[in-house]
Amino acid sequence: MQRIKLGACKGKLLPILEEYLRTININVSISQSSRKVYYEFVKDNYILEVYVLRYEDLIKYSDYFDLMLYGTDQVLEISNDCKVMLKYFEQPNCRLSILRNNDTNKKQIDKIATSYSNIAGKFLNIDKDNIINMKGSVEVAPYMNIADFVLDIIVTGNSAIENNLSEYKKLIDVGAVLTTKKVDKIELYRELGLITGSDRALSFAIDGIDGSGKTLLSNMLLNSRLNTNPNILIEPFHTNEAREAFNLWKQNKYLEWAKAIVTKQALIKNVNYIYDRSIITCLTDLIDNNYSKEDILNVINSWYIPEIIFFIDIPLKLAIQRNSKKDISDEFDTNEQIIKYYELYKKGAIFLKENNITDVLFIDGTQEIEEEVETVKKELKRRL
Repeated sequence: MQRIKLGACKGKLLPILEEYLRTININVSISQSSRKVYYEFVKDNYILEVYVLRYEDLIKYSDYFDLMLYGTDQVLEISNDCKVMLKYFEQPNCRLSILRNNDTNKKQIDKIATSYSNIAGKFLNIDKDNIINMKGSVEVAPYMNIADFVLDIIVTGNSAIENNLSEYKKLIDVGAVLTTKKVDKIELYRELGLITGSDRALSFAIDGIDGSGKTLLSNMLLNSRLNTNPNILIEPFHTNEAREAFNLWKQNKYLEWAKAIVTKQALIKNVNYIYDRSIITCLTDLIDNNYSKEDILNVINSWYIPEIIFFIDIPLKLAIQRNSKKDISDEFDTNEQIIKYYELYKKGAIFLKENNITDVLFIDGTQEIEEEVETVKKELKRRL
């Protein structure tokens, strides 16, 4: 009999695990104080193995699991691997908020303690030197005179009250997601009744130069209910196929590289796609190296092209400014590369638009992130 391995986060997400299990006719109560880490449920056509563990361990051994259940706070904080989001769950009253020490009168955030350093940098525009990265018990920061502000998850707020903190500002509501890295098993999950297909599959992409905020916008959309059963692919550009293909790019084999990136993603049916990168990424190097229109169109024909690409447009100066505030992670994060690719990205977007390959909608990247999210959601709802 088919065995399915589900990894789920412990703690506050256990009620979400119970909610999901009820959707597949498994009624079980799991106490948050329980130390039990493994459950097995025998169904008519499969056996479900449920593992309850910390998020860090879930991600470390993610290749072992067929399905994973974790909070969207982690989607917002760390999104560096390929997963398909199969179902979104709301977490009532669960939000990521800024807390302030009750003994201070500070209005401006000078330093902030958090285990969500990436979110703090993206949302609060705080210099990385003023973000105090703590792995847990961030409420202790004011007592240690490290910081008067804390960024943390709140549900009841009791922990904040007990530690002389008050909610200064809600940053974002947090949900939970059921995901998989095993794209080839999606149809099997549907056949077994573990997931259901969406009524309408809509593919779209988020793109723009580094510093445009495309990753933040992508992750914000993943943390929202786009439809009743969103099936969304997270960052296909970070698959093993893409990493292997990059070796071709290093050899200046740009045509081969551009064709090699997209493989099994194109085989997924009834999945709403969201990209942190898109075909535009490939077009930049093809345009820069003066490939013919025929060659470029041949590459495009090998891709699964989304129905719409949201291109985040920002001034070059702002892109450089934003990029300077993040840790350089690869050779494309330098100011020199930002300057080189700034116009190339726009040329790639315009090429798609002028040749009627797909819809490209330019979004003003200088506006508040919430406004960008609403622009995208409004357009998607119109099309769904």
